[in-house]
Amino acid sequence: MRPGVKNPARISRRSAVRRIGSIGAASALGTILPSRPAAAAGRKSDAFALVGDRFHNFDYIRTALHRTLVKESGVSVTFTPDYTLLTRDTLKAHRLLILLCDGLVLP
Repeated sequence: MRPGVKNPARISRRSAVRRIGSIGAASALGTILPSRPAAAAGRKSDAFALVGDRFHNFDYIRTALHRTLVKESGVSVTFTPDYTLLTRDTLKAHRLLILLCDGLVLP
């Protein structure tokens, strides 16, 4: 292959994971989301993401998920590292729960 010519058939692992994640989230939410007026009336966002802990940085996880889910798929996501916000009422207000933490709470 000549230098400077990109091969459109070549897919990196990063782009493959990004596409699979956005397709999976969009397909999961696409079948259960109400119409836009109903969503605006009763729902704050489509997904609740409890991400980050002592060993998993909240900022880089939020940045990656925001790029993939929010910008590319149009899913509205509430991000938080605070596990005390994971309540029954919070789960009732969202359609999808995303957990990216190990659950270890250390002082």
